[in-house]
Amino acid sequence: MTGHALDFFLVSTIRTRSGPRQRIIAYLGSIEERLMSLDRQRALFHKNAMPKLESVTQPDQYESLIQSLKAKVPQPD
Repeated sequence: MTGHALDFFLVSTIRTRSGPRQRIIAYLGSIEERLMSLDRQRALFHKNAMPKLESVTQPDQYESLIQSLKAKVPQPD
């Protein structure tokens, strides 16, 4: 039996006549919840997600977005 995975996307929100809509800018990756306790899996997630995030964000946004990502998937010690 497989567990649930957390998928991470960078999105942009815009308001339309029918209400707010999100547009996916980038898929950053996923990690299975059951593997979140493993340092190696979290390190691999961050290794793959950081370059994707850096390639699609402005420098002034990058650090804030990294901190938000680390709050959900802590970097290993």
